[in-house]
Amino acid sequence: MQKNSPAIAKFALTLSALTLGTLLAGCVTTNKGSVAGECRLVSTPQYAVKGRTSYDQNWIDDTTERLVGGCGQPRPKARPASLDAKPVVVKAPIPKSAPKATLWERFKGYRP
Repeated sequence: MQKNSPAIAKFALTLSALTLGTLLAGCVTTNKGSVAGECRLVSTPQYAVKGRTSYDQNWIDDTTERLVGGCGQPRPKARPASLDAKPVVVKAPIPKSAPKATLWERFKGYRP
């Protein structure tokens, strides 16, 4: 067997140190995350938004509060009545009448 030469051992140690240093370099940074860029992309609505379900409304409220608190954006104004849709009146369905008797059944005097 051939013994490892000191040059190969030194190279392996240097390569290991460089690899470990590169992998750990991301953990050393002190830069804090920022949402400033994201705050410029999203804004609060001009007027208050209403969700169709309670889940929708909770999501809208949470999102609006995060934009107001985290990004310092203004609160939406009160919702004007003109934006609310008029309630839809649902008419009761017309009951189906009994099927008409055929000509022959009417001739014989059939009644359902």
